[in-house]
Amino acid sequence: MTRNGRTRRAVLGTVVGGATLAAAAGCGWLGGGGGSDAGARSKPSPLAPALAATLTLIDLYTATMAGQPSLTGKLDPLLADHRAHVTALNAAMAPASAAPTGPATGSPSAGAGVPPDPAEALAAVRAAEQAARDSAVRDCLAAQPRYASLLGSIAACRSCHLEVLV
Repeated sequence: MTRNGRTRRAVLGTVVGGATLAAAAGCGWLGGGGGSDAGARSKPSPLAPALAATLTLIDLYTATMAGQPSLTGKLDPLLADHRAHVTALNAAMAPASAAPTGPATGSPSAGAGVPPDPAEALAAVRAAEQAARDSAVRDCLAAQPRYASLLGSIAACRSCHLEVLV
């Protein structure tokens, strides 16, 4: 027994337990994440590719509707889904203290690069949507569990878009 009434085993257990707890927190087991804050901030989010693909789709939809106004009724609800995806991705990527940002897409020139035939324009949108869906499926399968449901939902939504775009 020590002078304050504790045994050596109790003191040693407290020291070892404290060291183990500190190591677990440093490794991220307890949500600490470890490392410096600067290193964590400089690392890109695993959701960044999904966000970039969604912003690209938004630009394509916007340009297609500008170049082919007759497709607006069909494309506008799908565009709204993609904008909702941007909001959800930003929310998932943002630190708890930061508010999500809106889509930062450039405004495509009125129909630049859009095929002159509405059927061809729709086929181009469908091809882009299919590529983005395939990418979202791959991202979902490779994602950390906390992001898999969001990416899976986006992939499922894009699959539904393919049905509308026939």
